[in-house]
Amino acid sequence: MEPIDKQTIDKLRAYETSYQEGAWEDFEQFRKKKKKRPLIIFWRMAAGIILSLVIGWGVYKINQSDKESVSIKHQSKPTNQADNKQSKNRSNTITKELVAISKNPTESRNQIIKQNINLPAIKENTLSNHKEENSSRIASIAEKDFQPDLLQPHTFNGVLVRPKTHFIPPYPIHEEDADEKKTHPLSYSIALAGLSNQAANTVPQQNFGVRGTTEISLNKRTELSTGIYVGRENLNLLNTTVLMSGPVGIPQLNQVNYRWLNVEVPLNVRYKVWQKGSLAISTQAGISMMGAFNQTSQLFYENRRTVVLVSVGENGQVQEVSTTYIDKEVRNSISNAQRISLGTAINFSLGVHYPLGKNQLSVEPFFKYPLGVFTAEKLHYSSVGVQLRWSISPKKK
Repeated sequence: MEPIDKQTIDKLRAYETSYQEGAWEDFEQFRKKKKKRPLIIFWRMAAGIILSLVIGWGVYKINQSDKESVSIKHQSKPTNQADNKQSKNRSNTITKELVAISKNPTESRNQIIKQNINLPAIKENTLSNHKEENSSRIASIAEKDFQPDLLQPHTFNGVLVRPKTHFIPPYPIHEEDADEKKTHPLSYSIALAGLSNQAANTVPQQNFGVRGTTEISLNKRTELSTGIYVGRENLNLLNTTVLMSGPVGIPQLNQVNYRWLNVEVPLNVRYKVWQKGSLAISTQAGISMMGAFNQTSQLFYENRRTVVLVSVGENGQVQEVSTTYIDKEVRNSISNAQRISLGTAINFSLGVHYPLGKNQLSVEPFFKYPLGVFTAEKLHYSSVGVQLRWSISPKKK
């Protein structure tokens, strides 16, 4: 009898495990896929980092351009005031000299020469040469073109005009500054909107509404918009569960058209992303509070009837002719007409703006998505449309 250890070793050596064909190839494919996953994660991280850098760089450039334009406007005003003060002082000195000369016309020649030669000494080390040249030039002009008769007093026959405001402004007003001062921070607009409600198994149908909004200017590029929207909307659903060969004589529901009066109060933020000349493009996003009133529905039924005509020929042969008739019926339901349903939706839109005179015309495609269900029938849908908006900006008095 063999020892127990040898028997155990022989059994272990003779043991064979079950092996499925193709298992090793499947494991190799799984191992290769597992190795490639870090590369995909790396590319996703790199794409996210690049996207965040691009967005940050764009916001930085926009802020820098706004700061530079504001600094240039503030720097231009003091220089203009200094120039106007110098020109006013110079005109006052000239008028004083002319009045003094007109009182003593005989001594005017000697006075002009003496005043130009005895100019006050200001920075003698740097301006001495310029004084000599100027004095000789003024003396030659006075000797050549001096006419004492013109300095004699004469009667004034013209019309004296005294302006109510200063003829020379304290500093030149730029057009941009004038527009900013005259523009009112509030603007009003009215829009005509056309939209279509979309859901699974729907028949698209056009809806129209009227929107009135008030825009509050936050800065040169950003506006806060709110107002009210009123429109008659509907959602036309098909009943796809109806069998084409249903029981004969029993009406089957084929289509339902839900209708309601929609009232919205939106709160959106509009940002001007691009402007070239008078043309501008903006984006808008926000949220709306919705209310559904006067909710009704139309139910479309179909009833299939088959009529069989049996006839017997002269030779006794029987013939059957079957004809199918479809009867349609529409039923109106007003069971939810007195109910009021509330909901919330998110809004997003793009706008192209073009000024027409003092007002502005805008074309804005938009998208609206209600959060959750809406109306008494618990409908879940989204809306796509476009609106034509006319804006009026009042001027400050």
